[in-house]
Amino acid sequence: MIQKSLTEFVITEDEMQLVKTVEGCTRISEMGNEVKRGEVGTVAGIWRTFIGIPKTDITEELLIAMQFIEEHFSFLTIEDIKLAISMSVLRKLKDTEFSGYFSPMYIAKVLNAYVHHKNMTLASPRRRRQQDEQEEIEKRNKPTPIQQANNYRNMMQDFYEEWQRTGEIRDTFNLSYNFLRKNMILDINKELLENAQEFGKKKVAELKTKAFDNISFNFGLEEKRWARNYCVCKFFETVDIKVLCNNIKPEQFT
Repeated sequence: MIQKSLTEFVITEDEMQLVKTVEGCTRISEMGNEVKRGEVGTVAGIWRTFIGIPKTDITEELLIAMQFIEEHFSFLTIEDIKLAISMSVLRKLKDTEFSGYFSPMYIAKVLNAYVHHKNMTLASPRRRRQQDEQEEIEKRNKPTPIQQANNYRNMMQDFYEEWQRTGEIRDTFNLSYNFLRKNMILDINKELLENAQEFGKKKVAELKTKAFDNISFNFGLEEKRWARNYCVCKFFETVDIKVLCNNIKPEQFT
């Protein structure tokens, strides 16, 4: 699956600005040496100008700044550095006031604040993309209506045979009950409801008498599960399983 652009999941202008420093841009570490020196040197010079340092002999200062950025922030792009400069000048980053010296300490303070801001801001669009990808995977893996109909026919047949053997079914998620109720195949009258609830209480009472170390049960949920399965068993007493299975159609899963 080809990953979608993060630009599809941004909401704010701040998010869009930061995404543009990532997609379609090259990290400093991935640049050739000559290109790297030129780009980093240029952006360091721009940074120095932005904070208002007089134009004196700055060769040594720039070399130190370039080397520091290349050694410690090469995971960023040039676009990152430019945006960090603008944000610091506009006071959009916390604790990045200029101390009077264009030193590695000042550069680190600004870029670390920028990286933190970037990670926090892009967490939301990245989470949206991840959710979209998960939904796409689930959609692709979801059985077709024809496959679902076949699965439910087989499931109903299996539960019916289990009921014939044991007098009960162990439908943990009440799939059979939910299907029959959703499609208005199973009717629940007052007498059936009362008997089902009584059966559920009886099963839970039996469960409580047994010792289960390190196992926690939701007895309310267990009671409901057994009551619903009881209703299905009573339904099986009145139905021709072949007719039931033949009436399970793909359109019921669309």
